[in-house]
Amino acid sequence: MNILKLLENTNYTIAYLLPISIIAGSFIADLSISLIGIIFVIISIVKKNFQYFFSTPVIFFWIWCAYLLVNSLFSNNILLSLESSLFYFRFGFFTLGIWYILDNNHNFKKNFLFILICIFIILFFDGFLEFFYGTNLLNHEYNNLRIQSFFGDNQVIGSYLARLLPLMFALFYSEFPKTNKSILFFMFLLIGTDLLVYLSGERTSFFIVGMVSICIIVLTSKYRLIRLATFFISASLILLVTYNKDNIKERMIDHTIQQTNILEEDSNIFSERHESFYRTSFNIFIDNPLFGIGPKLYREYCDDKDYSVGKSCSSHPHNTYMQLLAETGIIGTLPVIFLFFYICYVFIRQIYSNFFTKHKFYNDHLICLYIALFVTLWPFMPSQNVFNNWTSILYYLPIGFILYEHSKQSKEDNGKD
Repeated sequence: MNILKLLENTNYTIAYLLPISIIAGSFIADLSISLIGIIFVIISIVKKNFQYFFSTPVIFFWIWCAYLLVNSLFSNNILLSLESSLFYFRFGFFTLGIWYILDNNHNFKKNFLFILICIFIILFFDGFLEFFYGTNLLNHEYNNLRIQSFFGDNQVIGSYLARLLPLMFALFYSEFPKTNKSILFFMFLLIGTDLLVYLSGERTSFFIVGMVSICIIVLTSKYRLIRLATFFISASLILLVTYNKDNIKERMIDHTIQQTNILEEDSNIFSERHESFYRTSFNIFIDNPLFGIGPKLYREYCDDKDYSVGKSCSSHPHNTYMQLLAETGIIGTLPVIFLFFYICYVFIRQIYSNFFTKHKFYNDHLICLYIALFVTLWPFMPSQNVFNNWTSILYYLPIGFILYEHSKQSKEDNGKD
């Protein structure tokens, strides 16, 4: 076996293990995606094949990375800001690495789906074990509020499941055998995901699952009834659990009502704390509208009396757009806004083609991949740190699949000419 083949097989293995690496923690996950990117670059140099680096969306990404780097260099805390921007380009290499793998390993999607399903099932067993029996396989104890499972104190099992759900759905469309048994099995996976995300106590993740479900029902055609049926079954089970488990009702309903004051005249969009974050971010943005204060520097400015509103200090303002506006200004935020509106355009075209024409704008597989990106960019919900390694991996993973699908479609269209 030559070195090139060894590198390719190594990259395939790391990519297959990526869902497990993400569970293992931020360091292992970041090491995995960095290796995928580095090996991809080495292969590209050896093969003298640089076509992946120069597609239009990829070029815009390189420009954005360069902007973030320059922004950090002109910030008031260069070293801290560079922690986020200096090697941010690695997510681009990771995305291109996934695209390359999909181009050259035709069994990758099927095998990746199999691994993803196995991990979901293991998480179901461990998560439900912790919820119903008070401890999981690693002896993590349930605190009556959040399920830890294999994620430990990070308590992100809901986010993991919710953000990978549309990718799993996309792969199901293209790779899963369409038999009655397989469809029933997949329905079980969907119901299990809905219920465990709800029991995890992660309200944002549960909101994401709801958004994913609505998008799949509205935008896809072939299996929308499957998602609709499982959605109602999940809702029934969730109501049953909420009625019988006071701690779940307190966390997911009572605490939400209390934080938002939704029953009062002076209600909040989110919690009072979140609104403090957003107002402080907006004040920082108004004072630094074009370029912001530099990546990762919200924590340095949030207690400044000229900007601070209430209890507003944190490592980040818990909203993608407010963080980007404060830290990168309107110039750094516009590319993300344009991407979000482009996805909205895709969805509008898809709805029109589904209901008014016989020709589908995009197939269900690609639409589900766009749904994964859409829920990431949805502006009206709390979010993780934009520059967080663990979160960014879940954000960028579907993009590699999207780039591959568009490239594949372009090759097919050119072949018809």
